[in-house]
Amino acid sequence: MTKLRYILPTIAFTAIAGCSSLPDRIPPADARKYDTISDLLRDTTGFSPTWHVEKSAHNRFADLVKTHQYASDYCEHQGGTLAKGTATQKSPYEELMQHLPYRLPPNAEGVFECKKGNKTEWAIEITITEFVSLGDHNDTVRFHTNVEALTPVQLLQRQATRDRLDQQEAERQKQIIDWIDQEKKEQERKRLEEQQKKQEQEQWRRDNAKKDIWYDYNIGHKVCRYGDLSYPYFTGTYALGKPQYDTHHQRGLLIGYLEGFNQDGYQLKIRMAGWASNEGSTPKPIDHPKMDGLTSQPGTVQWVDVKDWYLCP
Repeated sequence: MTKLRYILPTIAFTAIAGCSSLPDRIPPADARKYDTISDLLRDTTGFSPTWHVEKSAHNRFADLVKTHQYASDYCEHQGGTLAKGTATQKSPYEELMQHLPYRLPPNAEGVFECKKGNKTEWAIEITITEFVSLGDHNDTVRFHTNVEALTPVQLLQRQATRDRLDQQEAERQKQIIDWIDQEKKEQERKRLEEQQKKQEQEQWRRDNAKKDIWYDYNIGHKVCRYGDLSYPYFTGTYALGKPQYDTHHQRGLLIGYLEGFNQDGYQLKIRMAGWASNEGSTPKPIDHPKMDGLTSQPGTVQWVDVKDWYLCP
């Protein structure tokens, strides 16, 4: 059988579209005039290549599926049945078309095989070769379609090619997934490594601070912690008669007296004495400054981690 490639006809749909000029079926007497499916389709659908399909008339797909109907009539004339097979090509517009406000009929695209029993006599493949949105929200779209008549050998060759390409794509996707998994594992490894490094550095700070402070003769000694002090202050303004406050931040010291340690020496009991800063002009606090939640209020007793504290000079 000679392979034939050709483009399907123009059918313009509007909300007031009239009836199609193409017949609905191919009578048996007419079907007998054609030696091949290629001859029949070439003779019955020889028009221009574009369909204009409007949302308001998306149910008017009659002419769009007549190629399938003609092939089905011709197959039936030959004593067979036209059955949908596996597409040999993947349309680049499959995902886009899933979001249309309407759907193509199931017989408007794909591979259709004329079968007698389990034997394929011939096949046609209808594919969308171009898909263009012409209006807002895909209200109007244009399809370019292609129909090919295939021999059983050509169909098998096409399907083998599709299987090979699908396998290659599956392998490519697996490689991407494996690479992503490997990247995630590497990132997690680096995160745990960095976390371990920080923990080791923190423990080193604790051990060094403990070596200087963890002696009974240091009890009663003044201890300090340097860091970011914060406290509220009055901005000097009022809103709706209410005073307005803000938070001031500055570097400075928490000061206290060592009163004891826990059993392993990593926790210190400190009685607060106040705070200090060498910054110049700063707002006047309306409350005792704090550092990481620790208050500087004199007389307050707090348990703290040894790592941030040292014996004041």
